Amino acid sequence: LRKDSGLRKSRSSTNKSTVAFFTLLFAALFIAFTVFAVLYLRSRTGFCNFAEEEESDKVKPLNCTVVPTPGRQGIWDHYRLPTSLVPINYQLVLWPRFHPESPESTFTGDVNITFQCKNATDVILLHSEQIEVTVVELVRFEIGTEAPQILEVWRSSLYSYLVINLNETLTENSIYVLRISFSGVIGNSTGGFNVDIYIKTVYFHSCFRSVITTQMEPTYARTVFPCFDEPSFKATFDIHLIYLPNYVALSNINNSFLGLGGGGGSHLKLF
Repeated sequence: LRKDSGLRKSRSSTNKSTVAFFTLLFAALFIAFTVFAVLYLRSRTGFCNFAEEEESDKVKPLNCTVVPTPGRQGIWDHYRLPTSLVPINYQLVLWPRFHPESPESTFTGDVNITFQCKNATDVILLHSEQIEVTVVELVRFEIGTEAPQILEVWRSSLYSYLVINLNETLTENSIYVLRISFSGVIGNSTGGFNVDIYIKTVYFHSCFRSVITTQMEPTYARTVFPCFDEPSFKATFDIHLIYLPNYVALSNINNSFLGLGGGGGSHLKLF
């Protein structure tokens, strides 16, 4: 009887430990699931939402889908760009995601536009057409100074403007850097980023070859990357082209550098 009583006590103790263990395990899983759900909902509702957040010295980029907004009146109703902002330099990265067998090929890119503010303004106007802008960020060129925050980014379709509204005016004679990420479709027209198919014949053997070309004049640069697309807004360019190793990159610029970049064994060429 004593042995049986001891065995029962041992089993009872083991059962209580097992129940306690699984209770704690389920509680931990429930807490983890609740935290994950809250974070997920917060990330979904916070996308492109300018709710109050903790202040930070780091300028946060605006991730937003740019859509046309008709009916609004302002400086974007004029055919010519205002002269309050003048571009200095473009650091342009282009990556054509081209596949000959694909019916539609795309490209992605990033551009850093260094510009000077000639007259105080709280609106930045750029030309942008047939491309999707995904990220916009504004920083001040001078170290230790802050740039105005971006309130809204939208598209005025009348003259192909990308409109960037700021919470305060840019400082006159100051220099800023506008960083934009974008994507587009490689077309088959005569302007912008295009693909052409030709037939190459070697010793009576013919095959189809593809060539991707760019034609920026007179107003096709805006279909490749956001820019001040008018002849009077001249600036210097640093162009980085990422492409697959089985392709060759050519340019009418003599000085170039070939390296590796972009992942997947792709090449990076600087012009």
